[in-house]
Order: sequence, then C-alpha cells, then structure tokens
Amino acid sequence: SLSFWGGWALIATSGNARAGLPLLLAAAIMAAPVWWHGMRSPRIWPEQTAPLLRGAEWSMGEVLHFFVTPLFLAWALHRQAPAYFDAKRGLAALVVAVPYVIAGYAGRRPAFALVAAAAFATAAILHWHNVTAVLVLVALAAIWAAADHVFERSDGRWYAVPTLIAALMHLLMYDALRRGAVSPAFVDPWALALWMALALTVILAMGLWRPAGAERDVRAMRTVLWVGAGVLLLFGVTAEIQRYFVQHTARLAAARLAGGLAVSAWWLAFATALVLFGFRRGSQPVRQFGLGVAALAVAKVLLVDLSSLDALYRVGSVFILGLMSLLVAYRYHRHAQELAAASRPPDTTEERP
Repeated sequence: SLSFWGGWALIATSGNARAGLPLLLAAAIMAAPVWWHGMRSPRIWPEQTAPLLRGAEWSMGEVLHFFVTPLFLAWALHRQAPAYFDAKRGLAALVVAVPYVIAGYAGRRPAFALVAAAAFATAAILHWHNVTAVLVLVALAAIWAAADHVFERSDGRWYAVPTLIAALMHLLMYDALRRGAVSPAFVDPWALALWMALALTVILAMGLWRPAGAERDVRAMRTVLWVGAGVLLLFGVTAEIQRYFVQHTARLAAARLAGGLAVSAWWLAFATALVLFGFRRGSQPVRQFGLGVAALAVAKVLLVDLSSLDALYRVGSVFILGLMSLLVAYRYHRHAQELAAASRPPDTTEERP
C-alpha cells in the first residue's frame, strides 16, 4: 500500500509540470501490477463481505487500489494535452473505459466491467450538458443489460440499473430546470427522453433484466422495476398534461381548472387500468398499486377538485370518479364470483333412472 500511494505521489509531483509520454508510461507501470492482480481474480471484494460475494477476495486496501487506479490513469492521460482534453470533456474517461471494458468482457471480470460502466457514464455526463447525455445513458443501460444475454453473464444488469437511475436524475434534476417554457408538451426532446427511460424500465422488467439467482430476489427486482415504470408513467404524464393546458389556454386560471380535471381523469383511468391489468395477469401487487393510485385520485377529487374547481368541472370530476369506481367494483364482483365457483365442490350426484 505504501509503495502504491508513494509511487503515485511521486508521479503527481513530477506531473505538475507537463511530463509528456514519460508521465503516461510511469502511470501505466503503476497500473500494471493492479491489473495483473485483478486479471487473476474472477471477483474483487473485501474479505469481510457476505459469503454471497466471496470468491478470490482482496483486502480493502487492494480493492481501493483497483478502483482509484482508473482515476489516476485518466489524470495522467489528461496531463498529456490539458487544453485538448479540457475542450473534449469526457474524452479521458472514454479512453480509460475502453481497455477496462475489453478486459471485463474478454473474461468474467466484473470489477473491470464495473469500472468501464462508470467511466462510460462519466464520459457521457461530462461531454453532453443536455438531454443528449440522458439518451446516451439510457442506451448504455440497455447495452449493459443486453450484454448479459449475449455473454451469458449476470453482472451487466447491475450496471444497467444505476446507469438508468443516473439518466433519470440528470433528466429530472438538471435538464428539467433548463427546459424551455415554449417547448411542446409530450413531444419535445425532454419528454421523448423521459419516454425512452420509461420504455427501457418496462423492457427491463419484462425480461431484459436477466433473471439469475434466487427466484424471490428476481421477483422482487422485477416488482421494483414495474413500480418504477408506473411512477414514471403516472407523474410524467401528469406533468405533461399540466404543461399542455398551460401552453394552450389563454388564461392561467382556466388552464388550472382544465388541467386539474384532466389530471384527475388520468389518475383514475391509470388506476383502473392497473386494477384490470392486475386481474388479467393474476398479479395482486399490480392490483394493490392500482388501488393505491385510486386512493390518491379520490383524495385529490375530494380535497382539491371539489374545493377549487368550478361547478362544471366538479361535476365532471365526480362523474369520472363514479364511472371508474363502478368499473373497478364490477371487476372485483366478477373476481369474487370466479373464486366462489372455483372453490365450490363439483356435483357428483348421479341422476336416478
């Protein structure tokens, strides 16, 4: 450990002035033993981890050496041409990612693949400062998940989910603040990026997230993905509905009234669709999620719509609530009849001649 940190400290000291290729060569020499040790181990985890993660474990120090080495390599690469790499933000991370992804997928070396996934995501975020970064991250997440099926692995799915989360965080916390007020609802680049992230979440839940390990864990992860997709769809469409009415209604008050009614209708329709879909697929969690959304919709109608909407909009909101409630109640009644028929013992009495 002392030689590792001391060696990099010496390189950093000499690299304060531009050292050119000797600096890069020294960085490669420092990285070589870390790579050699990593290539011999199928997995790199601390010895204190749970038995599930054990297998050719490293010490905590060795793990730290492995995962900071790509950062030092990127720094050494950047020192070769600082002005060029500053102009091409993310290029250093991209160059470092290439050998790691080759090493990670030439054999079963998840630690190398993990570094590559993080480096590719970093390169995308640094290079693009708009929705394009989100689209690239979504594409990377799809590639990592698909690679599991191609190479018969099970680690890419764990790179896909954090990459998708990073894409959504970038979209919701960065790009949303820079979205133009006149950008059309539902179809502008921001909205299309959201729909792409939603579509990938659904595809992952449907099977792109490769099932491996205990069946209970697989079901739990797919449930999380389905719930995440449902939340994205529910609130994504809600935001776009409100945006649409603000853009297409002259008066702000009228936009709020029409938008409030449309949102209530959307929530109730979404909840009803979930309940019906849950019955069709025989999935109780889906039905429960639908009932939860329905409860939110009912609370909105009773606490918000009836107190803030005009008379006509209140009538429309209550009418939609009643219609959806009748549909759900009818489907539950049918379900109860089906259960009763299934539990009734067959009639085995024979007719007398």
